[in-house]
Amino acid sequence: MKDHELTLNAPDFIRPREEITVDYEPGTVQDIELEDGSRVLLRKVDHDYDATSRIGALSVIHDTRTRGEFVTGLLFVDTNVPDLNEREKLTQTPLRDLKEDELRISREQWDALFTS
Repeated sequence: MKDHELTLNAPDFIRPREEITVDYEPGTVQDIELEDGSRVLLRKVDHDYDATSRIGALSVIHDTRTRGEFVTGLLFVDTNVPDLNEREKLTQTPLRDLKEDELRISREQWDALFTS
């Protein structure tokens, strides 16, 4: 490659393409044709699917993969883990509604972060 100064690929370039959107019922499979003519099978999880089961999620992924499908939807959520706001002790007020002095910590708070 160096001898010929030939670029084999440009991994930072993604050719613009038309967005593909799909809307289909839970529990069904949708055959999607991509711009290059290739196809993918998407399977949406059922309404009664239990997203709190870690083993169930792994099983669904395995089963759909075996059939050559990609499963879509909420596959797993751990309800015992606190959400980001709770874990990081964030404000319940949307950031866009906070004033500048509420967004910035004081010099004393800043110094305390690095002396603790």
